Amino acid sequence: MNKLNLTKAIKIENKESKSTLFEVMGLTGPIVNESCSIALTHIQPGGGVIRHKHLESEETYIFISGSAEMVVNGETLAVTAGDTVVIHAGDIHELKQVGPEGIDFYAITIPPYVEEDFIVV
Repeated sequence: MNKLNLTKAIKIENKESKSTLFEVMGLTGPIVNESCSIALTHIQPGGGVIRHKHLESEETYIFISGSAEMVVNGETLAVTAGDTVVIHAGDIHELKQVGPEGIDFYAITIPPYVEEDFIVV
């Protein structure tokens, strides 16, 4: 059994995208897991996730606060707290925070996230 408080997660800040990622579990996370990775992501107002795809991994975003606009394979989705979006391998996707507050979501990646599988398009 593993237990981890978010204060012990690996914090990764990206000033360009106005995002902070807290990696909880994965190949390099504080809880090592070879099956999947889990990260809590916070995006400040005006920030987002650039358009990209993954060749191998599937992602599930679970939104817990705020609002954003996602584009997946050209289809625009408005997302808010309580929404879940599944992104299959090869899907081209991006996210733009909208509204006065930031947005928070968990990203679950199977197989676990590796940088080489993040392809900017």
